[in-house]
Parts: sequence; C-alpha cells; structure tokens
Amino acid sequence: MQCKALPRNGSPFGSFVRLPFPTIQAMASTSGSSAVLRWFLLTTLLAIAIGQALELGDDCLTRAGDRGRCVEIERCGPLLARRERSNNKTEALGDFMCGDTTSPVLVCCSRNSTLPEPPQCGTQSAFRKLLHTQAHINELPWMALIEYTHYDGRTIYYCDGVLIDARNILTAAHCLEGFPKTLRLERVRLGEWNVSSSIDCEEEYCTDAPVDQGIGKIIVHPDYRRGDWNHGHDIALVRFTRDVTYSETIRPICLPSVELLSSNSNRSPVIVAGWEEEVKGWAYSTIRPQEQCASSYRTQQLLTIQPEHLCVGDPHEPNNCRYTAGSPLVQQINGSWYVRGIGCVQPSSCASTVGNLYTDVLEYVEWIRDNVY
Repeated sequence: MQCKALPRNGSPFGSFVRLPFPTIQAMASTSGSSAVLRWFLLTTLLAIAIGQALELGDDCLTRAGDRGRCVEIERCGPLLARRERSNNKTEALGDFMCGDTTSPVLVCCSRNSTLPEPPQCGTQSAFRKLLHTQAHINELPWMALIEYTHYDGRTIYYCDGVLIDARNILTAAHCLEGFPKTLRLERVRLGEWNVSSSIDCEEEYCTDAPVDQGIGKIIVHPDYRRGDWNHGHDIALVRFTRDVTYSETIRPICLPSVELLSSNSNRSPVIVAGWEEEVKGWAYSTIRPQEQCASSYRTQQLLTIQPEHLCVGDPHEPNNCRYTAGSPLVQQINGSWYVRGIGCVQPSSCASTVGNLYTDVLEYVEWIRDNVY
C-alpha cells in the first residue's frame, strides 16, 4: 500500500506503510534465531500500524506524497472517477484506500480534491437580472437556514449559511457560539424558499419539500473569540451527519481563488442574499474600500474593521441590512457562482453611509479545505 498515515496525538512512530501479507510468509519461512527476531520486529510494527489504523477525517499522505484527508470515496472526485473508469473497481483503488473497512470505502484524497469545482458547483437553473427582487423559486440553491428552537417552543431561523459541498455549510462563527441563551441550536435546512409554506410553489411550478440536515460537527475558526465586538475571524463550518442529495433547489457554491478574483473581480457585481421576512431574496451590491466604512463604524458601532472584513453596500443605494448573519455574499465569474463573503455585522442604523461587514472567504480557503471531509 502507498497510503501513509501522518502521526496522530504526537506519536513518535511517524508515518508507516502497510506491510503486504507475502512479506509475512517470507519471514516465516526463514530458519534460525534471526527469523524469530525478525518475526518479533514484524509483529511489533504491525501492531503499531493497526493501532494507528486510519479513520474518517484522519490526515494521510497521497500516493504522490501530498498531504490529504481520509474521506469516503464519494467525496473525492478524482478517485471516484478513477473507480468508475476501471473494470476492476477494487484494484482501481488499491493504492489509495486508507481505511480497513469496505463500507464505507475510505480513500486518501488530496485536500484540493474534496470540494467540488466548476461545473459541479456554482450553478443554478434560473437567475433574473433585475435590480432587486424576491428570488425565483430555483434561484440561490446553495442558501441554507440554521434552525433554532426558542425556549417557548417556536422555531427560529436566526442565521443563514451557504452550502459548499454535500456535507458542509459555511456560516458566521457567532451563529454557533454566542447566540442568545433563549435559543437552542437544532439543524440546518436546505432547499427552502418560503419558510411559511411546507411545499413551495411559484405560479404552477412546485418543488420538493425542504431537507433538514442533522448537525454532526461544528468547526469554528481557531482565531475567533466569542464576544469579540470586532467580529474577527467570524467564520465557521457546520458538518452534517449525512450527505445531502443535490437537486434543483439544493446545489453547492464554489470557493474563490486569488487567481480567479484578481483577473475577474471587477467584471461583475456582487450579490447579497438571504430571507426577507419569509421568502428568499437578493440584491446587487458593491464591495467598498475599507476606509470608506471604517470611520462610520468607529463612530456608530465602536467597532474596528478587521483586515479580513469586506465592507459591502453602495452609498447611493439603500443599505441591504435586512439579511441575517451567516448569509453569503456571492459573485458570478465565468458562468459559475462563488462565495465571496459571510455576513458577520449589520450596522445598528441602515443609513446609506454605513455598509454591512462580511468575512472575506478568500482569506480562509486553505482553512476551509483543511477542515472539510
């Protein structure tokens, strides 16, 4: 096997390579005390290897020697395609498998391969290019609602999020740490349009019921500090207990890259999105220079804009402060949609001189890729 485990919990043994069974047979056939010593050393190494058997989410080394993550085969596009092209499904993955189970099949996948890339992300079946509009029923299929239960039993959608693959959404860290004590975090809802109806219909077209996903794990950025008034590093991942099935109303958005934005960022507007009262909506907006917003925030909010913040809002248009925390700032580039920011601060006043603050997703792409599986 070529799949190696990286040391866990400070293990002194470093990485290892699984030893093939024929080696054991060859050792057993050797005579004399040296064979006994070799057999002892071999079984010791095997015990160490078994003790460090890779599990879902463990770090590993790919066959090319790159750092990877042990994930289910369905979540590793290149290896899934390799298996589908092969006549022998088992042999096709032999050097890439990193777990000891066949269900689910676990493979060592490069960290750059676990998230979808265009055209597997950032697509939607409809988009109406109007100045400001209630979203079409199939628009913004990556939008997510984070559901809480109020102490009196009411369901509250306190925050939004954005789907980045079949198992994870991005949202604001303060949506998961520091939300009101009167609320209890419950689940994530996908495929929703109108929260007041069980089945969404627009004119004569109706969609399937929204999908509720259980929360398996919450990963808050390590530099986020609960209660930080400046909302530094206000970004987090929510991992579901199971993959969601994609549909017309449930699709992932793409993550940006420096190269992509440096060559295309000025060619298309950004869009703020969220739920206006009960129905999903969106509006065009503008990323403003930080200095245009910094003085207003210091004066009105006693807040210092951080380097990882995007200040969003056109001073000549009404400020879009109706959308909730965790809602995405998105942009269409080369036909695909990318998430540019995650909503973290709304101004106390919706005056046009004060913009919304979004956490710049580009600053956290590496952290995101390191933590999804």
